[in-house]
Amino acid sequence: MEIEQISPEKPISPENIKTAWNQANLVNNAIDNNEFTINKAEGFDNFEEILPQIINTKMFIELPPERLKDSFDGKTQGEALLGILSEKYVENNEQTTVLDTLLKNNVSLVIAVQEGFINDPKIEEALKMLNEKGMSPTLWIVLNDDLGYWTNKSNTEETLAKMKSVLEFVKSKDIKIEKIGLDYEPPLEMTKGLATGNITKVLEEFKIYVNQTKEKRKHLFLQSHLDRELTQMMDTYNVKIETYVTTKELRLLGNLLTFFPHRKSDIVPMAYTSVRTDGSEKVMTKMLDGINKNEFPAIGIVGNSEKTPGRDLRGPGTPEKHLSYDQLVFNFRRLLGRKNPFRSHYVFALDGAETLNKVLDARLESIREN
Repeated sequence: MEIEQISPEKPISPENIKTAWNQANLVNNAIDNNEFTINKAEGFDNFEEILPQIINTKMFIELPPERLKDSFDGKTQGEALLGILSEKYVENNEQTTVLDTLLKNNVSLVIAVQEGFINDPKIEEALKMLNEKGMSPTLWIVLNDDLGYWTNKSNTEETLAKMKSVLEFVKSKDIKIEKIGLDYEPPLEMTKGLATGNITKVLEEFKIYVNQTKEKRKHLFLQSHLDRELTQMMDTYNVKIETYVTTKELRLLGNLLTFFPHRKSDIVPMAYTSVRTDGSEKVMTKMLDGINKNEFPAIGIVGNSEKTPGRDLRGPGTPEKHLSYDQLVFNFRRLLGRKNPFRSHYVFALDGAETLNKVLDARLESIREN
């Protein structure tokens, strides 16, 4: 395949994205960043073969207790994770598995560390299986619901303690991970109020949050304390971290309500455009284009049923808002169809073969020649 260095003649917009230009631009970007070479490119017959070499999609897997109960017949997190990875299906008249497809398409994983994670033998089995296949997943720290689930000012010590226990676990089992993920968000119950527009609940939960923060506060400057402890753990365990944050318009408020990311952390803005009820391209464009060039955007939500692939924030029986296939393609075009494409990005969330293949099809269609 012959690759020619090119430049766009005019700025990229949703209306004039040309996928033929996208393909060459993605390859050129990888070459410019010393992640690929023209000689390598010429060794492939078509762009679809090159794609996994220059794009890394990471998919979240979140398996909280209610999902294990409702969707996985009460299995443990490790059993459910193994079930997702080993799911079989037929592709091009050949039987394959979700794990095979992940590896073939350079899709890696971010796995939420639920309660009991390090004591579940199936978790160890799943992580070692990933390592044996050459994948080092990111482990995303979450807490019990009564502690607020996500990291915030009311559970700083619990977050640090769990992070250390996870790092000790992977070290003792000789498991390789890519990074530790930290999710700086308000407590779960407050977030449920925000998701449903229940202002009374938000105010009640905010009062509880403030009181819990005062009761548990052991350090005058929590931000400095957290950052010092994270620095020490990164140095001790030789591990990197990434932080999941809100999009640009709410970033400062989110930082003040919880924490600012560590200065050495990779930043992953959660640009989940499915939460915008009108689903318009204008709204999605605003969310996706507000991402800084050195960040790693996360898009979503996608799933293979009406149930959420994560936490149920809007109440039992309320279907999750998922991106349609066309909206998912549009999201990918906004990430990949720009002069400086986001070749590394995230999707929430992986719950099986159907969702995985929907994501891969949309990723390819967004840059396929018209």
